[in-house]
Amino acid sequence: MSTRTDKIMTRSETAKLKLEGTVSDVKKTILDEILMKDLYLTSTNKDKVKVATQLSPTFNIIQVTSDSGIEGGQPYGLEDTKQGCINRTNQFKNDENFISIENGFVKHDNTNWYDIAYIYLRINNNYYSAWSNKRWFPKELYNDTTKLIEYFKETRFNQLNDCLFKLMIQRYLRLQFTHIKIGNK
Repeated sequence: MSTRTDKIMTRSETAKLKLEGTVSDVKKTILDEILMKDLYLTSTNKDKVKVATQLSPTFNIIQVTSDSGIEGGQPYGLEDTKQGCINRTNQFKNDENFISIENGFVKHDNTNWYDIAYIYLRINNNYYSAWSNKRWFPKELYNDTTKLIEYFKETRFNQLNDCLFKLMIQRYLRLQFTHIKIGNK
């Protein structure tokens, strides 16, 4: 009677091994994707710079001035906010990695306005975008940009950082689904 010394793995052990290999592949892919690359930020605003550095400590953030192409410079409405953000990236023609962040004011009704940000990101020719949470403000601040900036001073970073987190989840899920092999082989 022969004795088998090699271990026969159960299905769950085999699946776990495949998953662990896949997770390490995803981690390696994410690291390969972000290691020491330039990331152009279409702003010099300190809160936007701080948010961009949250994306990855391995990116070399390069701040560039850019024009939103929106009349008056301040977008009003969702369409202008999104378009202004995308317009700021028109200068990138050679597959550069970039992040563009645009805040705009939106009239909800006759008495209620909110500030919202749109973030547009390209890393290795993969595009990601997301809207931030709304930050409501009183109607009387609508025409006073200085007071509005002061009003939102404490909450802008959190608004943008939460939006960036949404983008990171999109990016992670895209990488995961791109690199996980489904099936037996």
